[in-house]
Amino acid sequence: MRLGPQVYVDPFDDKTVLGRYINDPRNRLLQNVIFDKRPEEQCAYVIAKRDIAAGEEIFADYGRWYWL
Repeated sequence: MRLGPQVYVDPFDDKTVLGRYINDPRNRLLQNVIFDKRPEEQCAYVIAKRDIAAGEEIFADYGRWYWL
């Protein structure tokens, strides 16, 4: 994930970073979380846009550049 100019994080090999399991629904209406990017902390917080039920899949917008 790009946090800022030349600042990236990649949780690929770290299974303790639960954000790695968030998917992009490719339909903005299904998004239930947003990323609060903090380049100065080298992390991004996951913020719920609404209440999320137990077992419900987590969806966030990866950004248009992800799909190019």
